[in-house]
Amino acid sequence: MKHTKIISGETRSMLISRETLAKVIDAAIDVAWRLIAAFARFRGLRMPREALALRWTDIAWAHEKINVRSPKTEHHEGKGERTIPMFDERKEPLEAVF
Repeated sequence: MKHTKIISGETRSMLISRETLAKVIDAAIDVAWRLIAAFARFRGLRMPREALALRWTDIAWAHEKINVRSPKTEHHEGKGERTIPMFDERKEPLEAVF
């Protein structure tokens, strides 16, 4: 079983299975929350800053890529943004929100 490490504070951490996170995504109250959960799980966006900073202009539909601006690392040269692929796990909730 594959897990994602979620860190809360500096002293606690827990492992969340893909299956558990899929249940969270399925139980989300609307398509926007499903998209946020999918971005956090499948591409490791920092929450909430990177997810909330996304704009429709960051989505390159034809190339199936997403430009992510990173406020946490923007003060490091060349680290202010990155491009991530648009995998199926993210594409469906992204299309639903669009």
